[in-house]
Amino acid sequence: MSKTATWLGSLVVLGVVAWLSKVGTAPSASEPEWREVAPGVWRSPGWPAGYALVTGTHALLIDAPVVPTGLAAQGIKTVDRVLLTHHHRDSCAAAGVLRAQKIPVLAPKAATPWLTRDGVKKYWHESLPLRNSRTAYLVLPEGLEGVDCSLEDKQCINWEGWEIEMIATPGHSPDHLSFFARKGKEGERYLFCGDTLAEQGKMWSPYSTDWDHWTNAGTKPAAA
Repeated sequence: MSKTATWLGSLVVLGVVAWLSKVGTAPSASEPEWREVAPGVWRSPGWPAGYALVTGTHALLIDAPVVPTGLAAQGIKTVDRVLLTHHHRDSCAAAGVLRAQKIPVLAPKAATPWLTRDGVKKYWHESLPLRNSRTAYLVLPEGLEGVDCSLEDKQCINWEGWEIEMIATPGHSPDHLSFFARKGKEGERYLFCGDTLAEQGKMWSPYSTDWDHWTNAGTKPAAA
């Protein structure tokens, strides 16, 4: 191997390590805080983004990439519950902290094998060494104590005037749900689709599709 190839390989590894070190971490003092992106809708700092639906001093979180301490500066006193779009550990990095605070965390029913204590333990026991390519990605090291994996396609949740409908959107992961939310019958409609889409609906990388990276097992349902 040439010195140039070795140098490039080392640079790629360092870049990946640097990226992973930022996933799911709280923002530093120089990073932006939560900001309102639509009336009653706040977005967390960093990537992937989480969101908070806000009514008065109460919030409902959509995904939990960071601990939502920054919401206190916006007058939010209570997080009532958390809805997870899928099992990936970057999107639910702070879910364990929130569960320890007795905040309900709800997730897709299909995420049971990759979020519950028994499911995650079974996953790691059976997945290492890797026996096939059709496996799950970004699974938590340990499952979440008390997570409620009961959300299903077409299910609706009403919270503080918001109506939130679950829409099955497998592709980014097999268990993926998107949340279609609206406050009041005349309110604007918002679709929260987890961390797979960015830049006006563009998928940032084919790697964003889970399941199998050298077939169309994930890309076909993602396109659909």
